[in-house]
Amino acid sequence: DGRAMEVLTTPPENAPFPVVVMTAFGNQQIVVEVMKAGALDYVVKSPEAFAEMPHTVESIFREWKLLQKHKQVEATLRANEAQLRDFITNTRDAIMTLESPSWKFTSGNPAAVKMLEAKNEAEFIAHFPWELSPERQPDGRASVEKVQAMIETAVRAGTHFFEWTGRRFSGEVFQAEVLLTKVERDGKIVIQATGRDITERKWWEKKLQDTNQQLTDVLAELRRSQAEIIKNENLRILGQMASGIAHDFNNTLAPIVGFSELLLKNPEKLADQEQVRQRLKIIHTCATDAARIVRQLRELGQTPATGGALQPIDLNKLIRQTIELTESRWKDPGRQNGTTIDVVTDLLPVPLIIGEEFAIREVLTNLIFNAVDALPTGGTITLRTLVNGHWADVWVTDTGAGLSEEVRQHIFEPFFTTKGKFGLGLGLVMVQNVVRRHGGTVEVESEPGQGTTFKINLPISQSQQTTPVMPATSATKMTRAVRVLVVDDEPLLCAIAEAFLTGDGQTVKTVANGAAALARLKTSKFDVVITDKGMPEMDGDQLAASIKQSWPNLPVILMTGFGDMLKATGKLPPHINAILSKPFTQEELRAVLAKVVPAASR
Repeated sequence: DGRAMEVLTTPPENAPFPVVVMTAFGNQQIVVEVMKAGALDYVVKSPEAFAEMPHTVESIFREWKLLQKHKQVEATLRANEAQLRDFITNTRDAIMTLESPSWKFTSGNPAAVKMLEAKNEAEFIAHFPWELSPERQPDGRASVEKVQAMIETAVRAGTHFFEWTGRRFSGEVFQAEVLLTKVERDGKIVIQATGRDITERKWWEKKLQDTNQQLTDVLAELRRSQAEIIKNENLRILGQMASGIAHDFNNTLAPIVGFSELLLKNPEKLADQEQVRQRLKIIHTCATDAARIVRQLRELGQTPATGGALQPIDLNKLIRQTIELTESRWKDPGRQNGTTIDVVTDLLPVPLIIGEEFAIREVLTNLIFNAVDALPTGGTITLRTLVNGHWADVWVTDTGAGLSEEVRQHIFEPFFTTKGKFGLGLGLVMVQNVVRRHGGTVEVESEPGQGTTFKINLPISQSQQTTPVMPATSATKMTRAVRVLVVDDEPLLCAIAEAFLTGDGQTVKTVANGAAALARLKTSKFDVVITDKGMPEMDGDQLAASIKQSWPNLPVILMTGFGDMLKATGKLPPHINAILSKPFTQEELRAVLAKVVPAASR
């Protein structure tokens, strides 16, 4: 027994073998002491005990091994419990337990104490979870049903996740994400509640929603303001364009008004037929240019099917003509305010260029007018031509005050002007566009006090030229009188058409509307009908359709100010045989007649 006690002084958990005490005495006190000391069993010495010793040792050894395994498991469990306790203690999520059937709090980690703003764990243990609800019944008690329903859902499903609005012990309302998990311990149902405080996140989400709503409102207001600005800007640009159009029209109408007034007020000058012829030629040219301005306006915002008519241009001749056309602008005002503007030329022989004569004349007109505006106290405008390799150069120079570098950099920008309310900033834009359309360039050289020179370079090399469209030759007059019915609600247009046609020997009748035209056709025979497109009650297209129903072989010519646009489509409107663009010349009227009247009728 003494040896046994000595061996048992080694801690049992560290013993490399099991210890069994054999004793000849059944002393209960010794047995209790050795078992408390760690002996696995004891054997009372007897013959029977010695006989059973092998079996006893085997059984005891098996038991010892099993004991060594529950010890290992217990050690692992203790380690896991330590890790779990460490996790629960240090995690940022609040972890609390509720036990059935009362569902009171039985534990809580430091994060739960912090989230609930409790003094310690003991402050909320034994409290009911619904006591942390901010919702109150009329009698002042916290709402129980809602919290119990969440717990019952977790009991049935095993888990339940939701967002919860709670109340801290300080009375402050907070928001949390909560996961309830069902756990069974010792036959009891336990709910483990894991919560994460999302109050700050919810605040930022609300802040973001409010900001997004504000941005949405601001964006809507911005769009409304933008629409209003665009509307006002469109009206402003429309007004500027209208002013620019008026500017160009006034430039074109000035010679017409001026020379026609001279002829009307001075009938004695009509005797000089050559001078009258020259002035009428100028009036005709300006009127034709005005018609082309209208045609260009109709093409705004559209892509023309083809460019304007190209023809050989004698630059020197065109410059002299433009100087004559603009004389009223640079010569007459000088006489009124006592200043003098001289226009001189230095024109060297220049090969023909290919282009639109009307457009190049507009370029020269704008440059001369700009030069006049730069000479309020008088001065000299010089127009030069020269050949520069494969380029024909035109220089327009004035002796005005010149331009600063800053102004020169912006001179070709739309609506940029140095003339204040008297300028629109569109003339030089037009100049640049026309020159570029002809494959050329335009530059400006100027310094303060040194005047200004605009240099235009137009290509004359064969590779740059386009096959010109030569002016149409005169159409052959009809060999016999053609009976023509003219329909237009504008008396002057009827008068012009009648004058052109009777001048060629045709028989003409005019009516003011579609109904009168149909009535006339029922009583008289005609070879062709020329009708305006835009008329009240019955327009030209409707009239043509009615004519073709009763007289399918009678040609119908449609007169319209949109003739060029209709021709560009390459298709004729229904029931129309040809289009006559307004305004038209006698030659153009003669040509369209020859096109639609059958040869047998000529």
